[in-house]
Amino acid sequence: MKLNGWQRVGIVASVVWFLGAYNYELSNSMTTLTRFAVDDAERCYSPGGVFAESNVGPCDAAMHAKVLEDLHEMRKEVAIFVAVWIPLAWGFAYLALFLVRWVRRGFV
Repeated sequence: MKLNGWQRVGIVASVVWFLGAYNYELSNSMTTLTRFAVDDAERCYSPGGVFAESNVGPCDAAMHAKVLEDLHEMRKEVAIFVAVWIPLAWGFAYLALFLVRWVRRGFV
């Protein structure tokens, strides 16, 4: 299978898109996850909070376990979200190319 120059540019652009969009979306998601973790920590450590000071250790351990679990799930979701756009972009590019060639043939 021989690739022309535009297809090679498209492959490079797809890889760059995946890496850039993945890092951007993961950063945004990490900000949200951090906010949730801070809220959980406030509940663990607040004097009138849900947990008594004697239970801070188990609360802290549960919070860390939840954050790690959420981080693992978030990475998968972000990767899927970013990857879905690649075939859609390729399909749009080929559709646009088809339409341009179709219209150009009408003028010949």
